[in-house]
Amino acid sequence: MAFGLQRMNWTRLVAVACVAGSLVAGLVHHADAAPKPGLVKAKGGYVFQGQVDEEAIPGKVVITQANGQKVELFKQAVDSIAYFNSPKEEFEARLANLGRQDVPGRIALARWALSKNEPLLAAEAVKAGRAIDANNAELIALEKQVGALMPKVEVKPEVVPATKPATKPVEAVAGPAIRTLTADEVQSVRLREIKQGEKLRVQISPALRKQVIDAGLVPANQISKVQPPELASLILSQGTPAMISELKLLADPVALNEYKMKVNKIIVSGCAASSCHGAADSKTLRLFTTNEEEAVLSNFVILQRTDRTIDGVRRLMIDRANPANSALLGFMLPASISRVPHPEVPGFKPAVKTANDAGFVATRDWLTNGLNVIAPSYEDINLSQPPPAKPEVKPEVKPAPGK
Repeated sequence: MAFGLQRMNWTRLVAVACVAGSLVAGLVHHADAAPKPGLVKAKGGYVFQGQVDEEAIPGKVVITQANGQKVELFKQAVDSIAYFNSPKEEFEARLANLGRQDVPGRIALARWALSKNEPLLAAEAVKAGRAIDANNAELIALEKQVGALMPKVEVKPEVVPATKPATKPVEAVAGPAIRTLTADEVQSVRLREIKQGEKLRVQISPALRKQVIDAGLVPANQISKVQPPELASLILSQGTPAMISELKLLADPVALNEYKMKVNKIIVSGCAASSCHGAADSKTLRLFTTNEEEAVLSNFVILQRTDRTIDGVRRLMIDRANPANSALLGFMLPASISRVPHPEVPGFKPAVKTANDAGFVATRDWLTNGLNVIAPSYEDINLSQPPPAKPEVKPEVKPAPGK
């Protein structure tokens, strides 16, 4: 009997120990699985960011977003989860997911950075917000608050050597245009301004199709099933520069078509008058007044390569990162209402009268929505110099019959 009681007590003890062990293991597991800041990409293309919990609900991922809203996703619907190892990583992800003109989002991001005791990150968010809306009262107040929290940097006096090294001479800026684009340059400009996912009217030669097959981009038995627009997109994303250069677009991409139809006409009528930037002997900026494609796209390239320093601040004529700061917009308006007025020159007349003018609105919308955010380089196209010489193609000399 005593043996039976002893055995029963031992059994209970083992059971209690197992339960306790399970509880401890569960507590440890739960602690390890505590929500962590991260970014969740769903298979439908949606992106959610916040505190990510993979264990709260079996079979689901729960994201608590910055506004407190919870999102529940089945794990099968999740494409990937990336956790942030530092406030800077989370800040950069949050900033990347904001719209280009989202000032409230940048204000909220600055406040979030301050809550994390990251004044440097907060300053970056404030700067990005003021680049969109320089006069926003909330951003101005935040800027003062962040400035008071910035770490003090000790400025050491500069030690000037007895003999200063020679400074590198400043390279001369390219002069006004003397020619329009060549046919090859037109094609090159078109290719640079294609937006991702854009449907293209394009001609692909048999030789280029063979290059696609040889590069392993498409199997030979599948190449006939791929339509030219899809094949062109594949070449643009995965092809070599030589393959891309052989693409022949049959129509302008959307950005250039909008420029031709809406923007260039305003520039020609307002800026390219014979007494201003339309004269062949212009000393600074020359624009072309004809409607030929080469002339219109030349104006586009010229504007891409032009900047001006106004009140000590360098301004891009076309600023894709901050469209509202584009000097082109400022120069179009009368000096009395422009944030970036055109330099005072004899005979200057603004292209529009107010910011509500249809031409100004069309140009602003094109700058904001029509162009790729990241500007392609146009440094290789210099319209102030003669066109590049084409390589000489020598005719093939065939041996005489019988030799």
